[in-house]
Amino acid sequence: MVRYVIVLVAVLLPAGAPPLGAQTAPRYEAAFSDGSRLEGEKLTGWSKHAYSPRLDGTSLDDPKRPLRWLKDRRLKPWRKASWCGGYIEFVGGDRIIGRVVGSRPSSDAGGVHVPAHLLVAPATNSKIPARIRSPRQIRVRIDTIRRIVMTPNPREYYHPGRLVRRGGRNVDFVSLRVGEDSLKLLLINTAITVKFDDISEICFPQTDPWEAYFRMLGVLSPAGRSRLVRLETIDALIATASALRIEEQAFATDAQKEQALLDLKKFNADLAGLEPELEEHEKTLASIRAEYAKLSTQLAKSPASDRSRRLSQMKLRVDRALQKRDNTRRHIAYVKLQRGRTHGAGGSSDTWSHVIQPAWCLDALRIPFNRIHMRWSLAPDRVPLSMIRPTASVSPPLQSWRTGRTSDGGSFHSAGRDYCWGFAVHAYSELSFALPKCANSFQTRLGLDSAAAKGGCVQARVLLGSTGRKQNKNEDNNKKILYASEMLVGSIKTVDTGRLAIGPAGDGQRILTLQADIAHEGRPRGADPLNIRDKFNWLEPVIGFDANGFQDAVLRETVKQMRPWKGWTVKFDKRGRYTWTGHLSANKDPIGRMHFRPMVRAEKHPLVLSRRITIGSRDNWLTVDAGVFDDNGAYCPRAVSLRVDKEVIEPRKPPARQTWQTRDAPPVFSIGQYRGKKVTLELTQKPDTANLYWHRIEIRQ
Repeated sequence: MVRYVIVLVAVLLPAGAPPLGAQTAPRYEAAFSDGSRLEGEKLTGWSKHAYSPRLDGTSLDDPKRPLRWLKDRRLKPWRKASWCGGYIEFVGGDRIIGRVVGSRPSSDAGGVHVPAHLLVAPATNSKIPARIRSPRQIRVRIDTIRRIVMTPNPREYYHPGRLVRRGGRNVDFVSLRVGEDSLKLLLINTAITVKFDDISEICFPQTDPWEAYFRMLGVLSPAGRSRLVRLETIDALIATASALRIEEQAFATDAQKEQALLDLKKFNADLAGLEPELEEHEKTLASIRAEYAKLSTQLAKSPASDRSRRLSQMKLRVDRALQKRDNTRRHIAYVKLQRGRTHGAGGSSDTWSHVIQPAWCLDALRIPFNRIHMRWSLAPDRVPLSMIRPTASVSPPLQSWRTGRTSDGGSFHSAGRDYCWGFAVHAYSELSFALPKCANSFQTRLGLDSAAAKGGCVQARVLLGSTGRKQNKNEDNNKKILYASEMLVGSIKTVDTGRLAIGPAGDGQRILTLQADIAHEGRPRGADPLNIRDKFNWLEPVIGFDANGFQDAVLRETVKQMRPWKGWTVKFDKRGRYTWTGHLSANKDPIGRMHFRPMVRAEKHPLVLSRRITIGSRDNWLTVDAGVFDDNGAYCPRAVSLRVDKEVIEPRKPPARQTWQTRDAPPVFSIGQYRGKKVTLELTQKPDTANLYWHRIEIRQ
C-alpha cells in the first residue's frame, strides 16, 4: 500500500518539484545596479497601461536603483530539445530557434526601404498556446547574423567565412549576398549560388563587434539613454531590445482582456452568493451540534441500543452539515484563487506577454511572460562584455571558454549566489578583447565556480596592452596589470575588482586581457595541485564608456539607421535634448505582423537636416512624409519647415483625402524654380512639437 501512495504522490507532483516538506527558495530573484538583491513570490504591475512592476510590493522600476536582472527560479535554462532542428546566432549573442525557409534581397517599394533579409520559420513548441505565438515566418536582417545552423548536431567551433554543405563538404568564401530564396557566395576565384536545402551550417565573415554594438544602439537606443533589455526564454530565444522596442501587455488580445473582466465579474458574483451560504451552513452546523449535545445528555439513562441508534442518526446529520460547510469553504477558496489569477484588467504572469523587436528582426515578436527565465536590464553605456567575442583566447585542451553558461551548461553560480552573464574558463586561461576608442573603464566580479566546491586555486589578473605599445620592463608581455587578485581557493567567496580606469587610446589598438592563472607555485596548503578543479568565472563583466565619445558614436549610427535621412546631414544641437520613443504598429495583412516605428521629439532646440544637391531638370516637388500616430494608431502627416538657400518655402496644401485613400497625403514643397541649380536644402523639425515618425523624404517630378 505504501508503494502505491509513493507512486501517486510522484505522479501528482509537477516535473522538477522539490520533495514534500523541502524548503524552497522564493520563485523570483532580482539584482539591482547598487549590488543589492531581492527575493519574492509575487510580481504585479507588469503591463503597459499600469506600468509599475513590483516584487512582493517592492518597486523594480526605481530610477535611483535600476534593475540589473530578474530571474524566475522555477524556469530552467534551455537545453537542446527534440523539436530544435536548427538555429540562428547573431552578432552580440542573441539567438532564435528555427529554420531558414527563404530570403529576399533589399528593395525600395513606395519610398520605403526593406533591407536584405531571411525568412525564418520559428521552431514550434507545443507548450506555447497558438494564440500567443509569433508569426509563422519572421524576417531576419542578413547583416546582423553571425552563424546559421540547419542541423540538430552542429560543430562546436565558429569558423568565419565557411559554409558546410549537406554531406560535410566545406566551402570557404569571402563575402555573400542575398538572392531570391538563395545565397550568393563570393569565393576567391569564382562565385556560387547555394540553396538553403543544401546548407548544413554557415559561419558569416568576421565583423567588428563594437561597430555592430553601436549599430544596434542606433536602432534600439538612438540617444544612448534608453536602457537595453535582454530576454532569455526556456525556448532558447535570446532577444535584446530597449524601452523603445518593447511593450508589456497584460493580455495577448483584446478578447482575452474582455474574457478576464467577465471572469472577474463572475468570480465576484459567485463570492457574493457563497459567503452568505457559508454563514447559513455555519449556523445550521452550530444548531445541529447544540441539538446533538442536548440529545446526548437526555439519552444518558436510555437503553444502550436506543441511545446508539438515535445518536448515530444525529451524528449523520452533523457529518452532512459539516460536509456542506466544508464544500462551500473549498468552493470559496477555489473562486478566490481563480480571481487572484485573473487580476482584472492588469492580468497576471499567466496572461502577460512582451512584444519585443530586436535590431536583427523586421517584425515584432510576442513572448509569453511565464516563459522568460532571465531578464537583463542595463544602461547602453555599460555594456556586458559577454556580448563581445574575444579577439584571441588561450585555454587548456578540451577545456575551452564559454559565455552565457558554465562548462556543464548551467547558470553562473559562485559563493552561493547566482549571476546573469559572464565567461566560464578553466585555468590557465586568457581572453583578449580589442577596445573601442571611447572605452574608459572595466569592472567585474570573479570567483571559482560552485562546481569547484572547496578545491581549485586561481589568481586572476586584468591586463591592458596595445598593438602599438613598446615593451617596458615593468610590464608583463607588453601588458600593464590593471588588477591582480589574491589567490582564490574554492568557491567560498567572490571578489569585486572595482571600477578600473582604462587609459586613453594611443597610436595602436588597446587590448584588454582577462587572465586566470593556475597559481601553482606558492598556493596554500590543501589546495588542489596543478589546475585540477580550476573552474573559474568572470562574473558580470562590464565595459564603461566616455560620455562624449559614446554619444558621438551612437549618433553617427543613428543617422545611418534612419533610412529616410540617408544622404542628409543631421544636426543635433548639443544644447538641446531629443527624446526617442517607439510606436507599435500592426500590418493589415493575413500574417498580422507587428513592428515598432521610431519617433523623435526635439526639445528646446530644433532638429535640422541639410543637404547640398543639384535639382534635376525635371524635378518639381520635395515630399516630406513625417507625422504622428493618434490614439487609434492612425498615421497623420505633419508639416516641417523647408529652407532653400535660406529662403523659406511654404508647403503646398495637400488635397482632401479621397474615400479610397487610407490616410492623408503628406505635405509637398515646390522646388521646380531651382531646376539645374545647386542649392542647400534644410528641413527643420521645430522644438517642443509632437513625436515625429520620419517615413520618407523624396524628390520627384
